[in-house]
Amino acid sequence: MKENINNCIQIDIKKVKHDQISSLECCKDNSFTYLYYLLNDDDCLFELNGNQFEINIVIDNSYFEKYKDSIIIPPGTQELCCNIQSKLLEIINCTLPNQQRYVFIESIILSLLVYSLKNENEKKNSICEGCIFLNKPLEKQKIQRAKEFILNNLNQQLTIPVIARISIGTKPVLP
Repeated sequence: MKENINNCIQIDIKKVKHDQISSLECCKDNSFTYLYYLLNDDDCLFELNGNQFEINIVIDNSYFEKYKDSIIIPPGTQELCCNIQSKLLEIINCTLPNQQRYVFIESIILSLLVYSLKNENEKKNSICEGCIFLNKPLEKQKIQRAKEFILNNLNQQLTIPVIARISIGTKPVLP
């Protein structure tokens, strides 16, 4: 579904079948900057229900002229940190109408650019602050425990202390 967000930005979101890892590929010519995102359910931090997405963003280079310094996104491929994955999901799941949608998506695209530049500048690619936390097996296990407990007890009035107790492996006391 191709959309013109404004005079300078176009986005195309497709469900696809691929077995590549989630990634961003950037390239640029004299007129446009191209951002090709692949989001794969197999390695995405978030649940995609077995889907894979391709999000193509084309930005007219004149869009960047309004900034004091030039924005240079180096060509090449980056892994997607959890922040970028989260922003891509916000675009995919956006149900806002018309103008609200366009403003929202433009703001998310700017966020994606910032995260990509930050990751490239720090040479951490897929290791942002959130990824560092989530790549710790014990922390991931706590989150998984809490998630399962919440899903299994949706009919209860859960509190943060109850969920915290289950996440660390102690028996919860339900209200």
